[in-house]
Amino acid sequence: MFRVQRARTMTKPPESDPDEPPSPPLGVAFGRSLKAAREAAGMTQEDVAKAAGPKFRYQTVSKIERGELPNLTVATMDALARAVNCALIIEMRRDGGASRVVLAPI
Repeated sequence: MFRVQRARTMTKPPESDPDEPPSPPLGVAFGRSLKAAREAAGMTQEDVAKAAGPKFRYQTVSKIERGELPNLTVATMDALARAVNCALIIEMRRDGGASRVVLAPI
């Protein structure tokens, strides 16, 4: 059974610290995590592409790892995470703060 909660009104996000660098887009953060997980698993980019499915090529994996494809779908990130035997965890903040992508080993 689902419980419905009253929607909260969004407040203005806190002002960002001008000395703090902006957080990277989720796709860029995912690419960094993917590369670390792939290397820890001892896989090549081609191995990851083959394990992720027929629509992936090693060139695509390479571009994602380098942050050249910052706008990724959750389905794409999930397929690549599973290819390196990891679970995809996306932490989103309501207050407008930085979101985070984690690849947790399965």
